[in-house]
Amino acid sequence: MEAMVVVETMVAVREIVAIMVVAVIIMEGICTLLAEALKGKRILKLS
Repeated sequence: MEAMVVVETMVAVREIVAIMVVAVIIMEGICTLLAEALKGKRILKLS
């Protein structure tokens, strides 16, 4: 019985970690897009 609980806990932890990794990647992508957009605006203002 205990082994099953450990396995289920490990699976749950892995799923949480996977979700967190995906969230971080998405956040980085959004931040990169925002940074590029801001750079683009600055370039437009300068020219």
